[in-house]
Amino acid sequence: MKNVWRILTLPCEEAARLMSDERDAPLSRLDRMALRAHLLSCRSCKRFRRHLRVISIAAKSAEPMSEDARERISRAVSEPED
Repeated sequence: MKNVWRILTLPCEEAARLMSDERDAPLSRLDRMALRAHLLSCRSCKRFRRHLRVISIAAKSAEPMSEDARERISRAVSEPED
């Protein structure tokens, strides 16, 4: 019964995490079913999934970053915010 409840009540935040996780590894059967059921009724999450796919395709086709760009990003991220 607990599994059925999970399938029927998956919140958007959890659906987003599952969509992100599925980019790296296959989901469990229960997670796939819960996500599929959620996507049947949630347009926002369907849109989010499409965006993840577009980003993934773009990232795979992008040129590698130069070492200079990596260093600038690293410095910017490590600088404390005021």
